[in-house]
Parts: sequence; C-alpha cells; structure tokens
Amino acid sequence: MKTNFAYATAIQERIPVFDKLYATEEMEDNLTKWLARKSLCTEEFFNFSLEEKGINRETFNLGIKSLTEKDVEHLEREVKEYTWYQKGQEILQEKEIATQHENIDFSYAIRPFLYYFKREIEKIEPQQFTISTIEPFLLHLGEELVQISAKTLVFDLHEQKRVSSFEGETPSERFVYYMKQRFEKQTSIVKFYEEYPVLFRLLTERVLFHIENYCLFVQGIEEVLPEFAYKFDCTPPYQLHELSLGAGDSHGKGKTVILFQLNDKKFVFKYKNLEIGERFNQFLSYLENQTGKQYYQIQRIYKKNFCIEEFVEKKECHNEEEVKNFYHRFGEYVALAYLLCGNDFHYENLVAHGEFPVLIDIETFIQNDTPLAQQNNPFAELSIRKYTSVLASGLLPMKFQENRIEPLVEGENKGLRLSAFDGKKQKLPYKALSLVEVNTDEVRFDYIEHEMEGANNIPVLNGEEVEAKEYNSEVIAGFSEICTYFLTHTLEVTVAMEKIFENVMVRNVIKTTQKYADMLGYGYHPQCMKNYIEREKLFENLWAFNYKNKTSILPEIKDLLVNDIPIFYNNTSSRDLITSDGEVLKNYYERTAIERVREVILNFDEQEYEYQKLRLELSLGIFELKEETIALGKNTEEVLHKVAETLLLRAKYDEKKELVTFEDFFYEPDETLDYTALNAEFYDGLSGIYLFTLYYVKYYPNEKMEELKNALEKTLFQLPKKTKKTQQLSVYHGKYSILYPLLQKYKLENKTEDLNFTEKLLENLEEEIGEKQEEDWLTGVSGFIQVLLDFYHLTKKELFLLKAEKLAEQLNRGKISLCGFSHGYAGVIYASYSLYLATGKAEYLSRVKNYLAKENQHFNGENWEDLRPEKNVRSQWCHGTNGIGLSRLWLLQNGFADNQVKEDFLHCLKDVLSFSRKDSGICHGNIGNYLFLKEVSESDFLPDELSEKVNEKMYSLLEEMFQKGVNIPSHNSQPMLGLMTGITGIGMGMLKAENKNIPSILTLA
Repeated sequence: MKTNFAYATAIQERIPVFDKLYATEEMEDNLTKWLARKSLCTEEFFNFSLEEKGINRETFNLGIKSLTEKDVEHLEREVKEYTWYQKGQEILQEKEIATQHENIDFSYAIRPFLYYFKREIEKIEPQQFTISTIEPFLLHLGEELVQISAKTLVFDLHEQKRVSSFEGETPSERFVYYMKQRFEKQTSIVKFYEEYPVLFRLLTERVLFHIENYCLFVQGIEEVLPEFAYKFDCTPPYQLHELSLGAGDSHGKGKTVILFQLNDKKFVFKYKNLEIGERFNQFLSYLENQTGKQYYQIQRIYKKNFCIEEFVEKKECHNEEEVKNFYHRFGEYVALAYLLCGNDFHYENLVAHGEFPVLIDIETFIQNDTPLAQQNNPFAELSIRKYTSVLASGLLPMKFQENRIEPLVEGENKGLRLSAFDGKKQKLPYKALSLVEVNTDEVRFDYIEHEMEGANNIPVLNGEEVEAKEYNSEVIAGFSEICTYFLTHTLEVTVAMEKIFENVMVRNVIKTTQKYADMLGYGYHPQCMKNYIEREKLFENLWAFNYKNKTSILPEIKDLLVNDIPIFYNNTSSRDLITSDGEVLKNYYERTAIERVREVILNFDEQEYEYQKLRLELSLGIFELKEETIALGKNTEEVLHKVAETLLLRAKYDEKKELVTFEDFFYEPDETLDYTALNAEFYDGLSGIYLFTLYYVKYYPNEKMEELKNALEKTLFQLPKKTKKTQQLSVYHGKYSILYPLLQKYKLENKTEDLNFTEKLLENLEEEIGEKQEEDWLTGVSGFIQVLLDFYHLTKKELFLLKAEKLAEQLNRGKISLCGFSHGYAGVIYASYSLYLATGKAEYLSRVKNYLAKENQHFNGENWEDLRPEKNVRSQWCHGTNGIGLSRLWLLQNGFADNQVKEDFLHCLKDVLSFSRKDSGICHGNIGNYLFLKEVSESDFLPDELSEKVNEKMYSLLEEMFQKGVNIPSHNSQPMLGLMTGITGIGMGMLKAENKNIPSILTLA
C-alpha cells in the first residue's frame, strides 16, 4: 500500500534511489527554482555546502525533484529498511492505544510513542540498584514530543475545522471531538502521521534516542556504584529516587542533564566527560595554596562518556560577613573567567551556596578564539575587544537578546538580564510565541507576555534574597586581588595554567543556544513536517552564518535535523573542533586554546587591568564619568586645532582608512553608560563629530582632517537595510541622525548626489511611524520636522514639506508634559510655529498657543519648574531657560506679537546672564549658553539696556574656557568627543564665535 512516508526522506537519502532511475543530464532544472526561493544562503555558500556534503549540483538537482508515483514507490521500498520506519510501525501497533482517557490534551496524539517508550525501558532492569519510578523519564519525553508536534496539531485542527463541523456545545467539547476523531483509533492515528510523515520520523527518532539514553544512564550508575561508597559515603542498598530531567538542553541525540537522589544524597548525571572540572579544582587548589583563599570544589566521578557530580544546593548565609565573602569571591571568579578565557557562565550556572559562589557548569573554561570571521572595519575590532573582555564570561550584568523579531512588551526596555550577578525573576522584554486557548477548538499560537524565573545565584540572608548591587565594592575588591596576583606572578601562573589545563576536553560555544533554539522552533512549521526537504531548506540558511571556517555548519545542521541543540568540543592542546558524534574537524582554529590563554595572561599588564576594571564597573553600573578640566587653548583657533588634533589621535580607521569610528563613552537610550565604538548618533556620536569636521575643513583646510571627513562620510552615508520595524523618528538618535549633517553638506557643496541620497533615505518614512512615537525635539518628531522644513526651504521640494506634515500628525498625541526645549513644550512650540510659517495652517498656530499656555502654567514666579523627578535645573538648552528662550525668540522674530512671549523671552535672557554653569558642553553647559546669547545678539530683540551685559557674558564665557580650560565628562584626561556633551560641541561653539555663518546647533537652523 502506498503511503506518504517517502516524503520523510532527506535529499541525500533520495539521491541513490533516483540515481538508478534517472540520468542526471536529462533531469529538468529543479535547482534554479530551489536557489530562487528566499534564503540567506547565497549561491556561493550553497556551492560550498555541496562540497562539504560531497555532492555536485547535478546530483543535488536530482535529489530535490518533485516526487512522482514511481518515485514514491521506490523510496518507500527503501524507507522500509530504515530503523525509524520499522520501529515507528511497531509504535503505531501499540495495543494500549485503545485505552480510554478521561482528560484529553495534545499529549493524546503522541501516546503511542509514550507507550512504546515505557514498555522498552521497563525491560531495562538495573542489577545493583532500584529506581523508584520511571515517570520523570516519561514526563520529559512527553513534554518534548508535544513541543515538536504543537504547531502541526494546531494547524491540523484548524484545517479539519475548515472542512468539517466539530460536535460539541463548548470550545472544550469540540476540542475533544477533534482529538478523538483524529487520534482515538489506530487507523486514524496512522492516517494523521501519513499526512505529516516528517513529524512521524522525528518523533520516532526522539523516542529511540531516549531509550538509548535511559540504557546509558542505568549502565553508567551501575559502573560507578563502587566509587559512590568512598567518594560520597553512600552504601548499599542503593535506591534512585526524586528524579528530574531536562535541567539542560538536549545535545548529542537527546542527552540532557538528570538530577537524582541516591539514598539520601542528591547528584547530577551528565552525558559527557567532565575531566575539565577536576582540572579546574586543581587550579583552585593551586590558588588556595598560593594566596590562602578558599573556594568550594565540586566533587565528581567522571568517565569517558559521562560524569556524576554532587548536587550543590542553594544555601542561606548566616550573617552579613558571609554575604560580603560571597561577592568578594564572585569578583575573584570574574577575574579567573577572563584570565582563563571562560564563557557562558550565565545565571543558571552559578549557585549561591552560603558564602561560596559555585560554578556548576565549568566545561567552558580555556576557550579558543571566536570562530566568527572578523570584518575589516573599526567597529568590528572594537566590538571584539569589548565582547572578549570580562563581559564574555556571562557572570556580569549585560543585555541579551536585544534584537529579537518578536513584539516588545509595553513599557519594557530591550534586552534580558541573564548574568550570574543579577539573574532574578523578570518579565521578558519581548512577547513570546505561546499556545493560547489551550484544550479548546480555538487553540492557536499568539505573542503573549512571559516572566522568566530566577535561579539559585542570589545569596539569601534572613530568608530574603540580598540586593547584589549593594555589594559592588566587594566584587571590585575580589576582582582586583586575583588580577594583582596574576600581574605579580605572571610566569609562575602561566606555567601552572599550562600544566593543569593541557590536553583536556572542553565544550566550545560557537553560537548562542538561543539562535539554535530559534531555528528548531522555525523547523516545527507544519510544512516542514510534510516534506523533509523543507526542513533542509530552512536549515540551509545556516550556511550564511559568519564563521571563519564554515566546516562546522554541516554538523550543526545534522544536529538540528534530529531536534538537538548542536554541541562542539575542543582539546585544549589541539586546533581541532569535535562534533557531537565525534567527527574531528581538523585545524578548525588557528592556534590552540592553551596558546590563547597563555597570550592573555602574558599580555595582562596594568593598562589591560584598568581596561577590564572599567568594563567591570560599567557593567555593575557604578562607574562615574566625572567632569575633568581639559586645557584646549588660549583662543578660539587654538581650541579648534586642539579639538581637531584630539579627533585625529583617537580615530580608529580600517586598513584602507575608508571607515572610521571612535571608542568613547556613550549613554544608551535607557541612560546606562557604555564605552564602545561610537555609532551614527547625532547627539554624541559620529554624525555630530562629522558636522564639526565638515565646517572645520571648510575654514581651516587640513589634509588629515579632510581624510577624517571623507572616512566619516563613507561610514555614515550608507542607506540602512529596509526593515519592517518602526523606527525611532529622531534626528539625534537612530538612522536619521545623519539627516542634519546631510543638510549642511548639501548647503556647502551643493552636490545633487547628496540630495538624491537624502530623498532615498526618507523614502519609507511614513511606513516607519509607530504607535509609540515621541513628540519631543530630541527623541521625537519635533526636531525631525524642523530639519525637513530646512530641506524644504533650501530645495523648494514639496516632498519635504509633505513629510514634515505627516510627522506633525504625531504632535496630536498630547504626550508632552515637561517644560524646556529638548523634551518639553518649547521644542514642540518651535517646530509647530515653523510649520505654521511654511503652510499658514491655523492648526499649527493653535498648537503653539496651546503649548505656550501649558508651559507657562508651570512658571512659579521665578522660573519654569523642572517637572522631572528629583531634578531642578535652570539655564540649560535641554530643560532650562536657554531652550525656552530660543522658542520665544523664534516666535518674536517671525511675527508672533505677544506681550507674554516678550516677557518670557526677557526672563530667560536675564536668567542665562545671571547664571554660570560648571559644565562646558552644549546640552547643559556654558557653550550652550554662549550659543544662545550669540543668537540673541544677532537678533532684533536684544534690549539696548542688556546689550553690554550680553557681550560681557559672551566674552567671559569664552575667556573662562581659554584661561581655566573646559569642564567635560572625561576619563583619564580623555574627554568625551560628542557634539552635545563633548569637545566637538566646544569646537562648534568656537566656529560660531569666529563665523556667524556657522549653523545654529541649538535649533537645527
């Protein structure tokens, strides 16, 4: 009888069959269609994949042909020889299928597989111990099989519902009706799995893996029982109970971590040789002997293919001193993880055992170099430096999974905190695809909010988990002590490290588990369960991954095809990579892991220590970027040249000097501070630096600065890839940060190509407007509107005005609730009045009047209130009278005759004149106030009686910078470079002091 099980065969299983039936040269062109399908796998990568598989294009073309009846007939003849088919047929003949079930859910569909598994493992009887129950093994398998089947079951339910009516009064009754119709009788079960033959194969293979693994588990326990007596003081009779499976991912054909209790002691069974754990214990003993420190060393029994470890319980601290000791040791582990090249120590891999942090999964010490191909650009170089720092360990706070495709949760920041330092219970920042309306005929997958449970990594004192951040100083102290020991005993430590860690197997994490898990999830699509080559087409995307050596991709795909998370190993004294099934990928790495660790230790000097300590403090959120007084020069030209010189000294180019960035401090959108390669941001990133460079080169021609200008242009002025996601519509942050610099470039150079590029950049603007769009000047559409209007006035092109008006629709949200220019009413007033001047539309004038009234409601007789929590600033561009005064001046200059506006303006002017700031930057410092006064002095609204005071104040602001230096956020006398808070902002102020044709940075005019 013909079935569909032929469709459960892989391409390379079909090829030998078709090779006997067809001449490859006469075969129609299937390959062109295959390659034309959407995929990340380019033809170049595809050709490489064929080389790795050992087949040619003609043969592959044969293997992907559409199946005829003759093909199916011949393939099924072959399929009947496969183990999965033969065992699968046994599974479908299970007599217990007819057993009645009271509660029916999706597990009803996979019960034949569970019955078979139960029957087979019951045959495996331990000789030297007893197992209290096999239920945990059944439960674990059932959960896994339902996960694999769920998308297909949901799809099939709705397909059946589409073609026939379900009986039942309620959604639950109709669900039971569907399940019984599809899965109650043996004939109906067979029919279902014939429709989804790949699912049938996959479920059968997983059952066979689990049976084999159960057998290995029992054999392993029996092999080492004699060692339990002296290693863990366990004596006969032996009983295994309190079993739990799935504490880790599935690797190597369904193998996972098993927790169990032998008599009265808890243990962990792992299907891998963890000799590295004993080597790490040896290194801890070495440190204890040399330094007098104490560490907790996990006791274990390890064999060639498995390991049994004591289960480390979370244990409460007795007093505050023990909590301090815990975090002191935690800092020591941070240092050790960096210096011994360890990674993947996230929150589940560390247990707070009283005063001891205990790493319970140490197979990822002594790691080799990253397998990723390094791009020849400065961003990649700085990124590698950052992510091979102390951050690589996973012990420290760091955002994970920031670029998910799933919808974000309302009000949540992007990124998970999964580190061993702070992995507490937390809401996922993105929604996860999950089953909803379960056990009803309305069951479906939808994106819903989830919480991630915490682990056992946070110490407990007096019954409560402590706040880790309160012990930051202990972490720093512990880190520094280990670093100091390595610095003062470099050669001795290197020799000890090489002796202890040579020639031992470690796990290599060459790609994050989440990336693999995502691919497995995509592979559960019903189409992939009907035809095996659809799964192969999906996983073909992996060939595009940016490995230096792509020979690891085929083993990855092999593991994924059997529903495993791929896993790799490396001998620390070898350059080879070893796959889950023991295949050796020769010379995968350019050096051995021991050689890498040796280099890290030998190159670890005071400078590197300071850099790693900086990374640690930034991660903990305790690094304070303090203002330092920086001498830039005694006059405007000296200051300008010093700013230019600083940029040239700190520029990071690629080899050809075509791309450039700077390593600098940078505030993330959530206001956390980082030290990283500057991106395109206008506020304090490359776009702002470019603006200074553009005008500096115009007035002070310089070959090296011209080179920097050209490199910045090549770096910045590239069209970003189109994305379906809504964008942050701001000209200070995000992809439109380059818009204002483009405007100024076009003004100066009048190149048509720049205007064309601008129009192309804005092409999809309307599609990118999202529901959460901000209205303000700095992070929202108000500043954006102003720049679009600038383009409109310069080019007379209506498209810029139309786009400005489209953005103006976002100003109706009423989200503004602060005073001031950058985030408050004043910025919206400025943009709205600009729109009114350009269009004459009353709605924009009405908004101006409305927001003037709202802002002035918060004038307390002395100043406009700072409505931010715990803030009280004045005389700043961002939140004070500087910015408010600019909005009022703009109204007055353009015909808005109003006594209150005049009064507001004069109050702002007098406040700026009476106040001096310590900070020198544009956003909230003296150069910002200088630029405000410069605007006022060049207007017709400077009262005669204040003219002299304005000039004196402008002079004194500059003179103070010349004589005393500028106060700029800095580290080790290296000032921040950015436009709004750094030294390029000082430079723009000096350019404006020299030449009134320099644009107004404060209002983007």
